[in-house]
Amino acid sequence: MSKRKSEDPVIAFLEKYEEPVGKIIEAIAKRMETAPRYTLYSMLVFFAILGFIVFLIYSLTMAGYLTSEGFSFLIGSIVGYVFALFDRYIGPRRAP
Repeated sequence: MSKRKSEDPVIAFLEKYEEPVGKIIEAIAKRMETAPRYTLYSMLVFFAILGFIVFLIYSLTMAGYLTSEGFSFLIGSIVGYVFALFDRYIGPRRAP
């Protein structure tokens, strides 16, 4: 008697690569569990960099290297960028 192979290519693929596919599914599940932690970390890094930039601009203004108009312009640009960034992620969904 000859060994009958599965006729469905998907089932044949899963039978052949059962262990690697299982590892991939486990990795995806683990990533889904840890994703909120990475999102929080990314936000903290983003705001730390943003805070450093604002502090640098403030220091340059207090040292006299930057005028108050330049300070206002740069802070306004940063605030506008942050609003545009947040609007992209938490704003209303638009039709394509």
